[in-house]
Amino acid sequence: MPTEYRGKAYSNLPRECDDLLNSTTGVYTIYPDGLHPVQVYCIMANGEQWTVIQRRFNGYVTFDRTWDEYRKGFGSVSGEYWLGNENIHQISSSTSHKLSIYLEDFTGKFAYANYSVFDLGDQYRKYQLRIDRFTGTSGLSMYRIFLIFLTFPNSWI
Repeated sequence: MPTEYRGKAYSNLPRECDDLLNSTTGVYTIYPDGLHPVQVYCIMANGEQWTVIQRRFNGYVTFDRTWDEYRKGFGSVSGEYWLGNENIHQISSSTSHKLSIYLEDFTGKFAYANYSVFDLGDQYRKYQLRIDRFTGTSGLSMYRIFLIFLTFPNSWI
């Protein structure tokens, strides 16, 4: 049963893939806010458990979306999807997190960007992204970045 601490709900339910006891990559149910179930794709590899916040591989799902769609999430967890800014905020604000970005083009060329500091602010901070401490091969070597989230046109609440 969830309990409350400083106005936030806490429970023993898994808030992210790292809280799961499974070791197989696939679709799982997590509870980012400690209460509400969310389907998510988890990558279990090399002793780590990653919560996939964006999965895109064939372009069938359009990512040209509204602020509210990005807030809630969209797509199919078994295909292409965006987990949702509110879910990402709930996960990233619970403890410290890393972000890994894996890129592959249609010719099979692969690159990655890892950030050892990652969090996403709440909707009142316009889901401000904070990343720092880059390593990787992607050329996305952004250091100590603070970006607010925008959709086109700028349609935040």
